[in-house]
Amino acid sequence: MLDMGYQGPEHERAIVAGEKEEARRVLDQDVDKLLVEYDINESDLPIEIAFVFHNLHKTRGERHQWGVLPPEAPTPGAWNMLVWATENEGKFMELVIREQLKGKGKQVEEQGMGDTGESIVQLESMLSVLTPNEPLRSNTKEPEGQPEIPA
Repeated sequence: MLDMGYQGPEHERAIVAGEKEEARRVLDQDVDKLLVEYDINESDLPIEIAFVFHNLHKTRGERHQWGVLPPEAPTPGAWNMLVWATENEGKFMELVIREQLKGKGKQVEEQGMGDTGESIVQLESMLSVLTPNEPLRSNTKEPEGQPEIPA
């Protein structure tokens, strides 16, 4: 078998691992070219979490090979979180980012439509200003005993 180029399973594993590492290195270079710098101050996330989220793709390989340095972190805790998230990317996305997104969803729900206190008559008068050539047909009956509110 050696005369056909096969040198054993360990050698084959090393070749495959080398090919995977090369593919990852090329992909990381492409990602760095495609992703532009992002101002983390514009993020809805807390600044430390935004720093980690937007720099996680730069942390491939050994720390001296990373595309981000400790002085770039907004706080020492943000750098420590980046180091942790690099080793626990799944947990970071699941525990930290998911929780942040849950909080944002609740805020959006609370901003839904609410009662403005406008009466139907007032709303009809506002609509008639928008569509002056088309009279509004009221589908509601005036409540008995209630005075009409002038527009």
